Order: sequence, then C-alpha cells, then structure tokens
Amino acid sequence: GKKANATLQLSSAAYNAASSHGLSFSAAGNATANSATSFNLPVTEANITVGLFKLTPNSGEAIGSSIIVRKGDNLLGLANFSLDFDSNYVYADVITNGVTNNLAIFSFQEKSDLKLGLSGFNLTLSNTLGDLKLTTAAVNSFASALKLSAGAVADLSKQNWGSVSVNITSALRKPGISDDPFTAAQMIPEPSTYAMMGLGLVGIGFVARRKARAA
Repeated sequence: GKKANATLQLSSAAYNAASSHGLSFSAAGNATANSATSFNLPVTEANITVGLFKLTPNSGEAIGSSIIVRKGDNLLGLANFSLDFDSNYVYADVITNGVTNNLAIFSFQEKSDLKLGLSGFNLTLSNTLGDLKLTTAAVNSFASALKLSAGAVADLSKQNWGSVSVNITSALRKPGISDDPFTAAQMIPEPSTYAMMGLGLVGIGFVARRKARAA
C-alpha cells in the first residue's frame, strides 16, 4: 500500500485534564506513539474525489491501529479508526470488557482543504482536522469502562481534544502493514493465558521450594 499516515495530536489542555483524572494513553496494533500526546495511525484506505479545481476527501481508514486508554486496572480500547467527511465524525471500534461497538467518537472540523504537493519524486496529499470533541456516546463509554466520576465526565466532555493531520504520498510503504482489524483478543489476554501464567507461577514456586528443602 501507499505510505500514508494520520497523526492524532492530543491538545495539552485535554491531555492534562485526562491525566488529572488518572487516565493514560498507549499505542497498540499498527499505531505507534510519537510522544505521550502524539500517535501515528497508518492509513490503510483513503477515498478522494478529484474535481476540476479541487480534491475532496470522502473517507479514510486506519484499520489495525488502536489507542488504549487506561485508568488503574480499567481499560478501554479505541481501534480501527475511520473518518467520514460527510458527517464530520471520527468512528472507531470501542472495546470494553471484551465487547466491541463501533461508535462515532469525535466530531471534527476541517482546518484546511486537501493540498496537493511534491516531495522529491513523490506526490503528497495533506489535510488537517481540528476541534476534536468527544461525542456523547464516547463519553458514556469512557465513563462506564473507566469508572469515571461525574466531575471527570463533565471535564472531559468540554475539552477540545486536538487535531488529526493526514499525509498521503505516492510512495510505497516499506515494510508494509497488516490491514486486519485490531480485536478485543489483542487487547485483553484470553482466560487461558491467565491460566497458563498461573500454572507457570505455581511451577516456579514448587521448584523454588524443592531447591530450598534440598539446601
């Protein structure tokens, strides 16, 4: 596929508000963290209408990428992102307690038209989306999965969460990435995994006791 990326940049205000309520963010799947507030989401598909004088984005996807939101032992996964330029919403699979629901998680405003450029021998397309606001459905999912207080919900709801910068080039992505969806199984170990870990710990303890007796 083409080398294309979407960068989610959390605003300092939103990140600080989230941190004050005990939330932290990490990348999983295809996603990578540039910093505590910046995440790279490889674009797996982009649909664009080519007009006579204008390029118009229609939709885009970052399948296989995930951002994990944690508060203590509570986890919520945002995965398999898609942009809908008709509705101005960012959609994602919201993963909580092994259950996945596809929801509109952010509303956005286009901050710039899709721009065509040239980098070396490669064509580039870029666009910036801003004023990211959590939807009511997203806030409700955060509150339930992360056990947020009413004050935290109110605080997070009013934040401008930042921006998404989309950059697409005609160059091929090397190495390539998988466009398989990120799933709940990748976020939370299966019960069998916990069982194997438990058996391993028991085995280590048994061996340690035998060595102690032998000594």
